[in-house]
Amino acid sequence: MTTCSIIVTDTGPLKTLAYAEKLELLLKPGLPVRIPDMVIKELEAGLPRSGNAIALQFVQVCIANNLVEKVDTGVPQIADYLRSIDQDPGDLSVIGALNKYKKTNPDDFALLLFEDNDLAKKQLFLPDNVFLLTTRPFLQELKDRGYVDSVEKLLKDVEVKSSLAGDDRNLLNRKKEHSIPPRSDAAVKPF
Repeated sequence: MTTCSIIVTDTGPLKTLAYAEKLELLLKPGLPVRIPDMVIKELEAGLPRSGNAIALQFVQVCIANNLVEKVDTGVPQIADYLRSIDQDPGDLSVIGALNKYKKTNPDDFALLLFEDNDLAKKQLFLPDNVFLLTTRPFLQELKDRGYVDSVEKLLKDVEVKSSLAGDDRNLLNRKKEHSIPPRSDAAVKPF
């Protein structure tokens, strides 16, 4: 049976949901959620910001309760070296997480949840069974299922709260949103 897992590829969706006080929405689709170790490391590095702290606490509790899987890629241990040779540790962490996922779930789809537009630009390295989804379309899908009242109101609240915390999210003015189905099957919906 073909299934799908959510892989959170950067801190953006977690911080957005943290400022919205809606981190539980990550679990609403009922799909397995995987978070690469580099994403967790980046949350830790940004701890002075309240969105990072709230998101990190949620992720740690979910990992401890087996609601979210931490994907160990080994990238955080060599991140400084990778940066010194102009390699993006975040990208390599995503590749590592996808390779582990594909090895154990070769026929399954992966939904990459992100806000970093660089990922979409670099999608050439992505396998055919990957669905790219930014936070706004993810929230819209949840709204369509009755879990969110208003995506725009939620994002406005996030912008205000993040701005007050000195962590401007600028979600309402994003020019690029992505809801890209896997190349292997354009008819696949994210969840």
